[in-house]
Amino acid sequence: MADVRPRRLSLLLLTTGALAVLAGGATAAHPLASSGADAGVAGAGSRAADQQRIDRVFHREASPALGAKDALALSVAPPNADPVAFDRAALAKAAAIALAPHAHPWRQVGPTGQLLNDPSYATSEGRIPTTGIVLAIATDPTSAAGDIAYVGTGGGVYKTSNGGASWTAAAGVPAVPVAAIAVDPTNHLDVYAVTGQGFQGGGEYGGLGAYYSHDGGATWHPSVTSVRGAAQQVAVGSDGAVFAATTGGLFRSTDHGVTWSDVRLPTNAAGTAPATDTPVGSWTSDVVIKPGSSGAYTVFAAVGYVAGNVTITHPDGTTSKAAPGNGLYSSTTSGTAGSFHRIDVTSTTSGWEQPYGHISSDPIGRTRLTFSPDGKFLFALVADAGHRSSGVAGPVDPEDPLGIPHPTSLNGVYRSADDGATWDEIATSESMTPSPGSTQAALSVLNVLGYNTGIQAWYNGWIAFDPNGSRLLIGEEEVYQSVTDATISAPISGGVLKPLAFDSIDAYVSGCGIVTTPAAPSGSCPGGIPSYGGQVTHPDQHGVAVVDKGSGATRLWIGNDGGVFRQDHASGGSFQNGVWTSAAHLNELLPYRAVEGSNGEIIAGLQDNGTNLYPPGSNNSYEICGGDGTWVAVDKDNPNVFYCNSNGATYVTIDGGKTTTEIDPCPVTGTCGEPVFEPGASAMDPFDSKHLVLASSVVYETTKGADARGGNGVSGTGDWTQVFDLGTTPGGAGRLAEASDVNGAYMYVGACGACQSSVKAPIGALDRALATNVKPGCTAKTGATDCWHFAKLIGMPAREIYALAADPTDVKRVYIATITPSVIRVDFGGAAAPRVLMSTDVGDHVVDVSGNLPRGNVWDIKVAGGRVYAATDYGVFTAKVGSTMWQKLGTGMPTVRVFGLNFSADRKDLVAATYGRGVWVYPLATSGVSAKLPSAPHGPSARGAGGPTLVKTGGSVVLSIVGLVLVGAGLLSRRWNLAIER
Repeated sequence: MADVRPRRLSLLLLTTGALAVLAGGATAAHPLASSGADAGVAGAGSRAADQQRIDRVFHREASPALGAKDALALSVAPPNADPVAFDRAALAKAAAIALAPHAHPWRQVGPTGQLLNDPSYATSEGRIPTTGIVLAIATDPTSAAGDIAYVGTGGGVYKTSNGGASWTAAAGVPAVPVAAIAVDPTNHLDVYAVTGQGFQGGGEYGGLGAYYSHDGGATWHPSVTSVRGAAQQVAVGSDGAVFAATTGGLFRSTDHGVTWSDVRLPTNAAGTAPATDTPVGSWTSDVVIKPGSSGAYTVFAAVGYVAGNVTITHPDGTTSKAAPGNGLYSSTTSGTAGSFHRIDVTSTTSGWEQPYGHISSDPIGRTRLTFSPDGKFLFALVADAGHRSSGVAGPVDPEDPLGIPHPTSLNGVYRSADDGATWDEIATSESMTPSPGSTQAALSVLNVLGYNTGIQAWYNGWIAFDPNGSRLLIGEEEVYQSVTDATISAPISGGVLKPLAFDSIDAYVSGCGIVTTPAAPSGSCPGGIPSYGGQVTHPDQHGVAVVDKGSGATRLWIGNDGGVFRQDHASGGSFQNGVWTSAAHLNELLPYRAVEGSNGEIIAGLQDNGTNLYPPGSNNSYEICGGDGTWVAVDKDNPNVFYCNSNGATYVTIDGGKTTTEIDPCPVTGTCGEPVFEPGASAMDPFDSKHLVLASSVVYETTKGADARGGNGVSGTGDWTQVFDLGTTPGGAGRLAEASDVNGAYMYVGACGACQSSVKAPIGALDRALATNVKPGCTAKTGATDCWHFAKLIGMPAREIYALAADPTDVKRVYIATITPSVIRVDFGGAAAPRVLMSTDVGDHVVDVSGNLPRGNVWDIKVAGGRVYAATDYGVFTAKVGSTMWQKLGTGMPTVRVFGLNFSADRKDLVAATYGRGVWVYPLATSGVSAKLPSAPHGPSARGAGGPTLVKTGGSVVLSIVGLVLVGAGLLSRRWNLAIER
């Protein structure tokens, strides 16, 4: 998910002496040069505020609405359909769509995707080279050194045979998120990958089922019958049986991944059968097999829906419970169907409900499991679901015995010596937060920051065991290693003290990098704080693999929001901070938006990897804004001037990324609106690069560009003018902007008040609004409230407005790109619902122009030169303005979700930001396609406009098409004859 990188951490830590505190007062704070480094380490002072503000965007309601009754309203796969087959058919249809004429190849920017910290640029967090998110890791048991590894990323599967020095993408696995991967320990040629990403809170993706390789990853095949839901974990038994834990349940294959069956965990309240009237009742967050068994073996499965057992309110008004069976299950007969039973772990003295003072009323959420190699001890890392779902601001702030707020979503770390019957609580957030080596501890020393271990336990989390030293390893925001043998510490009930102490072996951010940048090479450390030396990898841990190299040596692979990394320790040793090796030599970056400047430089806003600059001709990029980068823009006349949005705050650089300045109308301390976090909510006028629009709960404009002053949050909004208030839904929920488009004085803004990626309200509550100042008979003015109103949106289906594009040659014509948010992403977001809509009367009436466009979500849309370009779950498609016949744009780009599109500064290229495969550039001009703008945008006439029409753009082939348009909870069937181009 969007992890929210702190802003101005360097200055804050130095002025508070936090590093000195952590080092036992052994060192004084070093002065920090006043160049880009101050703005450069995206600061920690606002971390807690950032977290809460972003959570308001991702989690606006209290409960999900995703029962079987919702299938029609959500326009997902029919209730009796196999969702995997349904989705794969859509993927095949997308691949079969004809190419647009004069197709040229896309060019991938990079190509390795390495992201570098460099003291010459505005942000340096002391990191070794990183890339995009890595969700899962598995190693080949025949490689004693652990050099052969597979990773599941946001954009598919990759394999290395040389310890990560180079990687090869698995061509037979689609470029979609893969969150679980495993190698058969008895036959290294059998490798299994399960697609999907089910975190609930950003990036949810239901997946395309399971894939297998029987030749060590040389070729891959889709399972014939497959798993449902998004991947969580894969495990392989001694008999070759494969188990896949997904958000849809626990599945088993006895033919090496060719077919799968649901083992039907008994997840209802009574523990007798699968839970019903909820799609998340069997959300299985982990599966492990007890080591050392001969013959029949024991399988353990953790069921842990991240939001807990909240109440689902269905569109018909009925209710059900989301996760009555969150907890632990086991089978002693090799995991056969019907053999699992629930283990009661709800005891406050011997179960998973032992935290001493801050446990919620719904404490069991996402859970991860591991065994000691001898099978004698089972360990569990348990997130607290109640602290995840209790409020719109994210995790509530439980208090320790001293009454100090301690924000966390972590329940605790538990150990069992009797196969899960009883448990010792061996660590909590309170005991782990002050771990030596942790810079997260520095963030939490300062009460206002509130960023303790496990704050994102619903999103982060793995647990593993180092056999050489019997140390427990834990991945949360940082990576932790137990100081002593994790199997022999005595149990202690209650209280702050816990029996197992930890060191942080991969800090949140490099303390030394902060202190020395830019005065010395990043990573060199003052002598007084040697335990904080060296560079770090990246926060937010997702995947792990431990390799026993023999003779007491161990290799540890980790995957996180920054890529894949490894570290070895010798016999008698342990893992350490600052000595990691980057294996981030692959391009699976996840940009939300990307732009190309007039000199060919690329600026990309990346998921949890900041905003990065690729200088002209460079294969590497440099971080210029920290945190989650979303919207980006570049001045068409000056490539040294560009903008980045980090965690809702907007920055400008006028020196090519060396320094940045925040220019928000509403700073963190202000009271004038939510963050501008959605990548489509901001816009730059293509006719005037100084004309910028930032939309949150209100709409702001400035015409001063890089010279714009930000507001102080108290007495004014600086050089920004508020031109419209998006108001509230009929039910009283505040609206937030998600899409905007500007052409001169003419603007459109799309907003939503009861929707987002987790769909925590009945679909009937979905609100979408289109605000605009395009109004026949009224002259729109830049920076003025004149002409602003809400369009009627007659004919708009129950789908979320996620992108807008007005035709600059006739701004009355506006295109609307839609998505259907879903916590389980059953079929890319829609079976037949309109994906692209068009209006020729300023949004008062809309018609479906999806035509042959593959079903699913459309994340961005652009109009220029008489053509429309759509960024979809399956790549980029184009059509003539007014047409319903879509064609695939270009060759070479894998079929991948595309989040964003932008024209280059010179309008000769189209730049695509993909989910997990980096940035791609398509040569429009070389292909004979013009994206030139008219001399000025063409506004509405005083006479107004008629209703929407479909333009005849081609030959005489006429198809009769039935469109199913959702209106509330009902279906309106419309039939019309559409003239389409050949």
